[in-house]
Amino acid sequence: MARLDERAADLAHHFAEAAAGGGVERAIGYAQRAARVAAGAAAHDEAVGWYRRALELHDAEPGDGDDGARVDLLIALGGAELAAGSPVYRDHLLAAGAMAQRLGDTERMVRATIANTRGFYSEYGGVDQERVDALEAALVV
Repeated sequence: MARLDERAADLAHHFAEAAAGGGVERAIGYAQRAARVAAGAAAHDEAVGWYRRALELHDAEPGDGDDGARVDLLIALGGAELAAGSPVYRDHLLAAGAMAQRLGDTERMVRATIANTRGFYSEYGGVDQERVDALEAALVV
């Protein structure tokens, strides 16, 4: 497995390029693996890039797609963006929580909601009502 991790970015790149001819699931899997390896090496911007690529591949897949998998990708992307210091993490995690709620997926909804924090206040002098709503919805389930 360690050897595969060393080549994860190369594999992700090549499978992503070939995904148009089939094998999208495999390309997504390698992109996720490359993102995890990058995050493990504290290369958070690179992890964000790989999670975005995985999400793009997922969304480009014809048909309805797997909404649960999309929620998982949004949670992973949001977490990587948070680690990279990108403020868009909030939007992706709120979207993941809302999608999980629509799916009736309690576990994913709670994961998205809990991940959506920097560990301190989110808005000085105000209330982040969207985050409060997400927390309240997670408590209901």
